[in-house]
Amino acid sequence: MGEITDAGGCLLGDLLLYPDDLVFAQHLLTGYSAAEDRIIPPVQAGDKVLVIKLSDECFAVIAKLTERS
Repeated sequence: MGEITDAGGCLLGDLLLYPDDLVFAQHLLTGYSAAEDRIIPPVQAGDKVLVIKLSDECFAVIAKLTERS
């Protein structure tokens, strides 16, 4: 689990990933409609995200994590 930084990177534990290290699932950058009356905004600083390592130099942000309501 990582946290999006205000510089467009991601803090993954003690590892700071820079924007050049990251690829994002498209819907996380554009936002999307989860239901007719519910719009999910794009990721922003402070959001918790699910990150997977693709290689030593590339990580994918694949999901935005939320608390159960």
